[in-house]
Amino acid sequence: MKTMTRKTFGLLALFVALVAAAGGVLYAQHGQGGGMMGMMSMMQDCPMMKGMQESPAAVLQHQKELGLSAEQVKRLQELKDSSHPSHMQMMQQMQALHQQIRQATSGAQFDEAAVRAAFNRMGNLHAEMGVAMMRTGHQARQVTTPEQREKLAKMGGGMMGTHGMMRGGMMGGMNMENCPMMKGGSHGSMQHQRNN
Repeated sequence: MKTMTRKTFGLLALFVALVAAAGGVLYAQHGQGGGMMGMMSMMQDCPMMKGMQESPAAVLQHQKELGLSAEQVKRLQELKDSSHPSHMQMMQQMQALHQQIRQATSGAQFDEAAVRAAFNRMGNLHAEMGVAMMRTGHQARQVTTPEQREKLAKMGGGMMGTHGMMRGGMMGGMNMENCPMMKGGSHGSMQHQRNN
């Protein structure tokens, strides 16, 4: 069960990596301050972050606090299970692209053509993942009541709650140090690391 949970959160971690990296680039370009808190504030307005907060897994994480009925839990679990195979397939494809980018940027020469091609494919895959996440989140909203959705929003979303993204939750399922977007985003652009 723990292994399955970590794999499921892995997909969400990829979205956080992409959103966080993009946020870092924007803050660097516009010179805005606020550090991590400012970035998190900006990410709260991101549709993908909203999709993660309203996903079946997020809602189920707080089923007791939300007072979900047995029927609601059943329907949300079915949504989660039905979307899992395609999510895992896309996550594996994204991880493969990350590996290609690492290989293209770790040698003596920067392979710009390979990096550009990988990021182009990543963009298309990212769109498919985003659409799938928003679709599943919309389906999950149809299961919950307005009162439950309001309560979940006040809690910051299932994945933003007590356990947090960084403490064994969403981010705990993946080593984000290997994500090229996280590595490059912190500097505003992809940096080529040379061996001295």
